[in-house]
Amino acid sequence: MNTKLRPEITESIETLCRKHDIETIMLKDIAKKANHPSVKGMEEIARQVGERIK
Repeated sequence: MNTKLRPEITESIETLCRKHDIETIMLKDIAKKANHPSVKGMEEIARQVGERIK
């Protein structure tokens, strides 16, 4: 689960994805600045998604 994401948001995402048969990619430890991904965080998102879709 993404660091500091509220549990109810994570649960909603998982529920909606299951309902619509969409695979989820649970991101972990994304660096943020002002609650948005920093450059380092965006690179980590790209790495994690890239690993999952290969």
